[in-house]
Amino acid sequence: RPVSRTRSGSAFLRYSGLPVMHGDISDPAQAVRLMAVADVVANFALAIGTPAVSLGKNTQIIRQIFEQAPPAATIVFFSTMAVYDYGGKVGGFRNPYEQTKIKNEKLAQELAAKLNRKLYVLRLGHVAGDLQNILPVWHAELKAPPVLVPDPDRASNVTYTAAIADALVAIAAGRAGPPGLYDLVNFPQWTWREIYQHEAAKLGVPLVLEAYDFGADKAKPSLAGSIRAGLGKIAANPAIRPLLERGLALMPVATNEVAKARYQVNRMHGEIAALANEPPLRNTAAAWPAMPVKYLQGLRPTRDVLGLPEFQLKSMVGPRWPADPA
Repeated sequence: RPVSRTRSGSAFLRYSGLPVMHGDISDPAQAVRLMAVADVVANFALAIGTPAVSLGKNTQIIRQIFEQAPPAATIVFFSTMAVYDYGGKVGGFRNPYEQTKIKNEKLAQELAAKLNRKLYVLRLGHVAGDLQNILPVWHAELKAPPVLVPDPDRASNVTYTAAIADALVAIAAGRAGPPGLYDLVNFPQWTWREIYQHEAAKLGVPLVLEAYDFGADKAKPSLAGSIRAGLGKIAANPAIRPLLERGLALMPVATNEVAKARYQVNRMHGEIAALANEPPLRNTAAAWPAMPVKYLQGLRPTRDVLGLPEFQLKSMVGPRWPADPA
C-alpha cells in the first residue's frame, strides 16, 4: 500500500486504481497510523532541498519508521550503487546525493541494531522501466540508429522496476535470505546489448548497435573556451566541492537557500547556452564499469518476472481515483 505525503504526489498511483495512504511519515502520530498494518515497510523516500534540510528530513523519516512501525515488521531501505568508488571519484569524496544515502544507510543500520529490527539495505543500480527517466533516452537512441555504446557486451548496472518489486515479494515471503546490505540489479546482470535488445523488441524496431568512444569526437576548444572550462573544473573539482557542500550542510538554512538560488541561476544560464548546439542523446549510464553484485537470495530471473502479468502496470489498473483507505 503506497504512502504519500501529498495528494498531488500520489496522483498517478490513484489514477491507476491504487488506494493510497496520505500523511507525513516523519510525524510520530501519523507514522503509527500509516504503518499500523505493515508486514514490510519499504522506504523509497528521499527528502530533497538544501543539504541541511535534506539531511534533517531524511533522518526524521528513517527514525520514525524504525520507532513507529509494528514490532514484527521488516524494514527495507533503498540506497544506490552510486556510493561505490567506481573510478569516477577523486579522493573518495561523494556528491550530496551519495553522501545522504551513505549517512542514511548507517543510521538505518544503527537503529536496526539498537531496536532489534530486521533490515534490508538494497543498493539500486540505474533504475529502468515504465515512467523512469532513462527509458526515453534509450528509446530515442533506438529510433535514430545506430545506438552508440562504449562496450555493448559489458554487464550493465541496470535495475528494472519489476526486479525491485520481485525483491520486495521475496523479502515479504521470507525467501530473501538473512537481513543485511545487498545490491539490486537485474538477475542475472544483463549486458548493454541485452538491455537494448529488450527495448528494441518492445518498440518493434531493429537493433543497430555500435561500440563507440564518446571522447573521440570532442572538438578542440578555443583559448577562451579552455579558460572557461578550466575555471569550471576548479569550481567543480570532486576533491573540493564535496568539502564545500559538507560545510554548507552545517550552516544556517538561509545560507543554504542563497547558495541554492545562485546554483540554479548558473545552471539555467548553462542550459540556455547549450540549446545553441544541442548534443545528441547519449546513455551516460553505459559509461559505468560493470560492478560485482551481492544478490538477495530467492530472486527470480528478471527476464521471467518482466513477462508475468502481475508485474505489468496495465494489469494493476482498477477503478480510477479510489477512496483513501480508512
